[in-house]
Amino acid sequence: MFAPLNEHDPAGQAYHLDDPQSRQRWAFIKADQLFRKLKWQSFLNEIWNRFTRRPNRLADLDSVLVNRKIQGSFPSGIQTIPVHKIIGSEGRSQDFDPVFRPRREHDRLRWINIATLLLIGKSLPPISVIRVGPHYIVRDGNHRVSVVRALGQKSIEAEVITLQTTGQPEMASSYCSTPLPCFEAA
Repeated sequence: MFAPLNEHDPAGQAYHLDDPQSRQRWAFIKADQLFRKLKWQSFLNEIWNRFTRRPNRLADLDSVLVNRKIQGSFPSGIQTIPVHKIIGSEGRSQDFDPVFRPRREHDRLRWINIATLLLIGKSLPPISVIRVGPHYIVRDGNHRVSVVRALGQKSIEAEVITLQTTGQPEMASSYCSTPLPCFEAA
């Protein structure tokens, strides 16, 4: 449980979390507040990154495979992977900042719905990732990764495909996989 049995929203409405409808409304409000907070932090980080001339988006697969050649790939099955090892997205790198905070308003409802489900204790299907060395790139499930990180979970279930490459994969030097500490999510 993420909260005491009774909680109040800013308008003074009491939520009895043993009632499913009340619990879902409470979770939706908490998710909306969290989305706004993360979007604001992403905005502040974007200003800082513009000032320091660093990108404010996730790495994409090409940036992780800089000067590397793919030799092959194989499915590794469903695994529990550490969230901090997920550094990029195959097709949505512009939608999230380097630590998966949402950057776009059009993602709001989808993000909030996923967060609401997790806050009320529902489980979600595994995400799909590509493993390159010690890092993972999301193929499907970017919003789930964002929400899980925001809620402080350390790991997530994922269907993993492992890429074999020549040499050790590394990120392009223009990417920063960690945010400015003063704007880190609490």
